[in-house]
Amino acid sequence: MKKSFLFSQVAKYFLFLISILFMTSCEKDWLEKKPDKSMVVPKSVADYQAILNYQTRLNYVYGLYPIYATDEFYTTRNGWNTRSDRERNTYIWASELNSDISEWVNMYQTVFYANAALNGLDQLSASEKNGDDWKNARGCGLFFRALSFYWLSQLFSAPYDAKTSETDLGIVLRLDPNPEKALGRASVKDTYDRILDDLTNANQLLYNVPAYPTTPSKWSSNALLSRIHLTMGNYEQALSFATASLALKDNLMNYNDVVPVSNFQTFQPFNEEVLLDAYTGSSGTFLPYATGASSVDTILYGSYSQNDLRKSLLYYPQGNRVIYRGEYSGRRFYPFTGLATNEVYLIKAECEARLGQTAAAMNTLNTLLKTRWRTGTFVPFLASSQREALNIILAERRKELVFTGLRWVDLRRLNKDPDYAVTLIRKFEDGEIFTLPPNDPRYVFPIPQAEIELTGIEQNVR
Repeated sequence: MKKSFLFSQVAKYFLFLISILFMTSCEKDWLEKKPDKSMVVPKSVADYQAILNYQTRLNYVYGLYPIYATDEFYTTRNGWNTRSDRERNTYIWASELNSDISEWVNMYQTVFYANAALNGLDQLSASEKNGDDWKNARGCGLFFRALSFYWLSQLFSAPYDAKTSETDLGIVLRLDPNPEKALGRASVKDTYDRILDDLTNANQLLYNVPAYPTTPSKWSSNALLSRIHLTMGNYEQALSFATASLALKDNLMNYNDVVPVSNFQTFQPFNEEVLLDAYTGSSGTFLPYATGASSVDTILYGSYSQNDLRKSLLYYPQGNRVIYRGEYSGRRFYPFTGLATNEVYLIKAECEARLGQTAAAMNTLNTLLKTRWRTGTFVPFLASSQREALNIILAERRKELVFTGLRWVDLRRLNKDPDYAVTLIRKFEDGEIFTLPPNDPRYVFPIPQAEIELTGIEQNVR
């Protein structure tokens, strides 16, 4: 098997590591500092932590195309025509996505950075490896590698199924920064085992509280562990880690106190619910933002109560369409794909419901929702059965976590239950219709063809 040409391209990014070492811990200062050319090799815990603090590479690559492929928005034929081939084909779930390699390469570049830092940290002296700062830096590297592997698995490998995970194709698990090493695809089971192993180790090493909202901590590692176990259907474990995350940080914004930044942006960066800030590339002219020709899905928008402040704070009606403005990234056009306490409350509530703890599930959900309703109007949700509780929680999950990439994750896992499986439909004004049935092979994106040709790894069936 040949080495990966696409992955070997990330080697050139190693040159950037040098300049990263001169970034201070303040993001503003990072942008103002110029690299000192006299230093060429990372050689301390602080150096490797600086690599892992590189926000533009470690926090900025996750989940744009899964948002394009969901049922949270629609676009016009003209809007669709303005986009790239990859974006157009993703929107209609075409079998071929042409030559775009961004999702694959960008996340493996993040893996490269994490591996470079982990490799360097492991080569430091015994005395340097005894300190808490070394442990935290290593935890950050393991966390970011796991986060990248997780999103790669949601795009390029089959949905997790315990019955078939040992034979289903997963992703390429690169565990060191050597681009010369040729590797095949792991199984889905091995993929998730590696993600959980990295995160379990990270959770034992990270500080409870992050130095900055862009760096991992026990807050975010517990939250990510709960997300992954939910994705796998391990509800007891997901509940345990969600509870642990909320024990460290359970902040919720009262939406009655939120004043939108503008008509097209509601939240400031790093709001109090954010556990780890991460976001996608810009999508201003395709997703339903002010400059685009797209709109929030009509059924989704209509599902909010008039007294539900999410309807006015997450969205802004403009003419005959509805604009989304609720990114927790606080960056207009850059959807939030990080971790926040609102998601953790919803994981906890869903797992409680699935484990038969109906009253506890509704209490957890109501704790979240009472911060979203107009003061004096919220009536706590009640459920008389496990199924009713789960129906309510999943509906609220869809409304709360819009445009974060998690709708795609949820569709993949929920499609396995006939009660929650849905067929997605795209319909243009000229009457042309496209559909994506439950459990369709197109819920797995194709690996870039150049990677297939140069490495010989197996392509996903579409």
